[in-house]
Order: sequence, then C-alpha cells, then structure tokens
Amino acid sequence: MRKLSFVLLATILSVGATAQTLIPKVGGTFSTFAASDDITGGEDFEFKAGLTLGAGFEIGINDAFAIQPELLFQQKGGMQKDDDVKVTFNLNYIELPVMFKYKFSNFYVNAGPYAAFGLGGKAKVKPTGSGAEISVDIKFDDEPTDEDAYYLDNALDFGVQIGGGVVVMEKFVIDLRYGHGLGNLYDKEDDFDNKFQNRSIQLSVGYRIPLN
Repeated sequence: MRKLSFVLLATILSVGATAQTLIPKVGGTFSTFAASDDITGGEDFEFKAGLTLGAGFEIGINDAFAIQPELLFQQKGGMQKDDDVKVTFNLNYIELPVMFKYKFSNFYVNAGPYAAFGLGGKAKVKPTGSGAEISVDIKFDDEPTDEDAYYLDNALDFGVQIGGGVVVMEKFVIDLRYGHGLGNLYDKEDDFDNKFQNRSIQLSVGYRIPLN
C-alpha cells in the first residue's frame, strides 16, 4: 500500500514538473460596485479603469486541464456622479485567484474562486463645474481613528471569477475574465441593507515562461 501511494505521488509530481509555466501579466480592470439603495441613495455606480499586475503559475494536469493559482495587484472601485459632483473610489488589492482551466486548441476557458486583501486607496471628489478636486484616503478598519479618511469595514474580499482567453504565437496570453465579489465591504447593521460588493472585468496580456 505504501509503495502504491509513493508511485501515485511520484506520478503526480512528475506530471506537474513537465507542465509548469510561469505567466507574468499586466493589464487593466474595469470595476464598479453592486450596492443597495441604502448606500447609493438611488444613484448607481459606474465603471472606472484601473491596473492589474502580477503572475500566474499554470500547473498542467493533462493536455486539456490545468490549475492556475495567481498573485496579483489589482485596482478596483467605482464612480458615482450627479449634476453637481463626481466621486471616484480607487481601491488597491492583493488578490489570489485559483483558476481551473480547460484548454482546446489555442483557446481556453477558466473559472475559480479568489480571495483578496485591501491595502487602502483614495476617494476623489470633483465638482462637475468649477472647483478644485478633493482627495481623501480610504482605509480598511471597522474602528475609524482618522477623521480625515473614509473607512470601509472589511479589508478581506472573496468571490468567483470566470472567463477565457487565447494563446498567440505559443507565448503570449490574452485573458479576459469577470470577477463577482461575494463579500460585503461594510458590516451588517440592523434595519440597513448593507450590500456593497466588488464587480470587475479584467483584461490582461501575459507571457508564458516554461519552467521545464
């Protein structure tokens, strides 16, 4: 029994060792918030642009299937405006997705969970007419200590991602995916609908570096 277990482990490791690929990537995010009327006041959030930067580590299971954990720096947030003012929320996250990938020809589809940790950010308030733009720090903490900062309760975010992509010239990867946050940025309060979740579209270009 021990010998059989050792053989199976050695086989799994050898398969992984022959199909490991590092994929540095850079691109953009287009993000917004899904929020309740109690938070938005009836004015929905619009999409804003941000940066995504990091790397994935593709572990091949066979010719068709792979697992790809990633470590990313990602900017999310949203924009809200009316006739008088535009407010833009810019949030910085360290994100760890684990994507399960199915490949066919040069194309693939993938899906998986993610966890992210908020580093902070900025809220920018700009009058639509004349007037100077005001910038305020965004911090993650359920016990505010800085009167000049805007606070969100929860730094930890989690959710799912789904998407697909194509490999060009056997080296370059163009990846498009949608991120659906499931964690609330505010703690629940009685008699208050606190839904405030991240939504994002991510477009990136990566470069495949085989490690075997």
